[in-house]
Amino acid sequence: MNTPNTHSKSTVGGSVSDEANYRLDQVFDADLLTGTRRLVGRSNQVLADLLAHLAEVEARGIHRLRACSSLYNYCVYELRMSEDAAFRRVRAARVARRFPVIFQRVADGELHLTALTLLAPHLTDENHLELLALAKHRTKQEVLRIVRKLDPRPTVRDRIEPLGPEVVGVPLPRAPGWRNFVESFASGARARPR
Repeated sequence: MNTPNTHSKSTVGGSVSDEANYRLDQVFDADLLTGTRRLVGRSNQVLADLLAHLAEVEARGIHRLRACSSLYNYCVYELRMSEDAAFRRVRAARVARRFPVIFQRVADGELHLTALTLLAPHLTDENHLELLALAKHRTKQEVLRIVRKLDPRPTVRDRIEPLGPEVVGVPLPRAPGWRNFVESFASGARARPR
């Protein structure tokens, strides 16, 4: 496989830009696809390890040693994750600690974080193996369909009724149209002296 140079050379002013390490335009298509798949596999394994570490950090409560009141705060302020990344990893770590089979399924690439985030509130000791099997290699939309079957949305009434008392004999003002709205701003702009 053709790979980019991964060594930086020292120069008087510092090191050569690391951008050259990420140039892949000379890599053959087949090698690029193989390398991409290999990296995703390694990423899944690293994610499973990270979830296991996060679960253990929370179980021991050692995030408090870093002045973080929660594992979420630890992820955001100590590990510098975005709020969304922290939320999904914390939720996944918690559910994986409860159902350890999840760690290996993440490592194998069978489950993604979004699926775990969506399924977490619905997993029980009785159904987790079945639900995890149903979610294997599913997209977010497919997992959402599984969740909707578990927790259907409430039916919404066909009409909306006013909450306040009924208004009798008082005409309601009409909302101005877009043209009136634009003209109200345009007339003020034309009248302004230069």
